[in-house]
Amino acid sequence: MIFSGKKRFSIEMSFTYDEFFSLLIKQKKLCFEKQGNKVLFAFMGKAVELSFGEEGYRKFSSTRIPVLPIDFDLSALGEEERAKFMEIFMLKFYRGGG
Repeated sequence: MIFSGKKRFSIEMSFTYDEFFSLLIKQKKLCFEKQGNKVLFAFMGKAVELSFGEEGYRKFSSTRIPVLPIDFDLSALGEEERAKFMEIFMLKFYRGGG
């Protein structure tokens, strides 16, 4: 996984802000609190913070794909905890192509 070992990193996801939060509310694995453009997760008794950049779109021919930049701060977690958090997060939010 590209996130292993990293305490802080950024990714772009193919969601609008509303789509992301709709999925976040529906999932039942991760406890969270929304604060402005941030989401704070309580994971294994420790804090995980996601900060959202400005949503945009990528255009390919006549197709527009949403892009939502997200900064992850997993610095409160140990290496195994970071891997477990990202495993759960990606299962809930990852959109595979193929």
